[in-house]
Amino acid sequence: MLADVAASDDVHLTPGVIHALTAQDWPGNLRELKAVITFAAGRRTHGGIALTDLPDQYRVASPAHTLTTRDRAERDAVVAALRAFDGNKVQAARELGMSRTTLYTRIRQLRITSY
Repeated sequence: MLADVAASDDVHLTPGVIHALTAQDWPGNLRELKAVITFAAGRRTHGGIALTDLPDQYRVASPAHTLTTRDRAERDAVVAALRAFDGNKVQAARELGMSRTTLYTRIRQLRITSY
């Protein structure tokens, strides 16, 4: 599908994009998927298609509704701390009472992509 719409043979999907696309429900089936791939490929003339090349609603690796209430609360706290310290993870981790390594793990697990 990508080969049909890409500007060159060098354009490819990055692992993050593949993960985000496979996590979608795709109610529009292949027609919807092709529209998203066409959109993303149109933003690249070469190299890997990044998450930022996808339309906003397809950038999330998995739906937020799969998070538990506790996870959503923790996610909100982590995002708030990251915003309060302008993305400085060392200071945010200290504020949250966790190690920087734990913060990185929770960012991945809670699917925090922007703050």
